[in-house]
Amino acid sequence: SVRRLRAAIADHTDYAFETTLGGQTVTGLLLAAAAAGHELVIWYCGLDSPERHLARVAARVAGGGHDIPEAKVRTRYETSRANLVRLMPHVTMLRVYDNSAEADPASGQRPAPELVLEIKGGTPSYPRSAVELATTPAWAKPLVARAFQWDAASPARTEA
Repeated sequence: SVRRLRAAIADHTDYAFETTLGGQTVTGLLLAAAAAGHELVIWYCGLDSPERHLARVAARVAGGGHDIPEAKVRTRYETSRANLVRLMPHVTMLRVYDNSAEADPASGQRPAPELVLEIKGGTPSYPRSAVELATTPAWAKPLVARAFQWDAASPARTEA
């Protein structure tokens, strides 16, 4: 919860949580935490389209889970990645995964997220080669490009 995140920042304690990064509150708190000297470790899972998000929400609802309005899903698809870009210069470690591959855990299939970007200590460490870059899905290419732009601007990285 936001209350627990605020408390962890104030107390300088570790705190792990799940978020869509779709709003401004959590992003703002994470930026403030980084400015106060907290290390930010983010694992971000993205999908190739808002339609895939909507299909997964529909599957969750069919299984008795909660619904999310279509407009909110579509808005979050854009704002989530934009907020991740804002956080990139401040992360201690970032791992971005493509979670677009379909799997049905109920039938024994395991989801297989693919690593598409890794930043350690402010420096991109994946992709490292043209071959790895060539496999970057379209939705993640702007994130990878921004990571390498900041790396090229080191040590004076600034927010866009």
